[in-house]
Amino acid sequence: MQCRAGRLGSWPSPIRPPPESRFHQGSIARNLLAMSVPTMFGMLVQTLYDVVALIWIGRISGKAVAEVTLFAAFFWVAEILSEIIGSSFVSMITQS
Repeated sequence: MQCRAGRLGSWPSPIRPPPESRFHQGSIARNLLAMSVPTMFGMLVQTLYDVVALIWIGRISGKAVAEVTLFAAFFWVAEILSEIIGSSFVSMITQS
C-alpha cells in the first residue's frame, strides 16, 4: 500500500516543521527583544482594555472604579506569575 508521498509507511504531512531557530546566535539583546515583543504587545492590549473599562465604569460611581482597580491589580499579579511560571516550564522542558 502506497500513500501520497510514494513511500510505504510515510505520512504526507501538510504542515512543514518550522525552520531551525537560531536564538543561540547573534546579539543577546536583539534575541531577547524578539522573544519578548509578543508578550509586551499582549500586556499593552490588556492595559488599554482596562483603561477603557475604567472610563465606562467611572460613569457608574467612584466605588465601582475602586473595585475594578483592585481586581485589576490582582489580575496583573496573576498574569505576571503565569508568564514567569510558563516561561520557566517551557525552558525546563526544552532543556531536558
